[in-house]
Amino acid sequence: MLAIELPEDIEARLERLARKTGRYKADYVREALLQCIDDWEDVAGSDDESMEETLEVLGDDELMAAIGKARQEEDSGQSIPWGEARKRLGL
Repeated sequence: MLAIELPEDIEARLERLARKTGRYKADYVREALLQCIDDWEDVAGSDDESMEETLEVLGDDELMAAIGKARQEEDSGQSIPWGEARKRLGL
């Protein structure tokens, strides 16, 4: 068994998600950890430079939060196709 203390904002988000979906908070934490472990195992099997770069990204809390937000937006259908984004940006 593992016990962790989460920052209040993360705990609140997790609580809201669990209430909204009827799932246990532990289910989401378990899934998130498995995804991270899979990623870290992939990193451990790669070359040293790639591993350092990936660990740097994984260690950047602000960047990881932004990636998480982008994943949530994509999952909820709030994203737009790459071609549309390029068009809107004039690229």
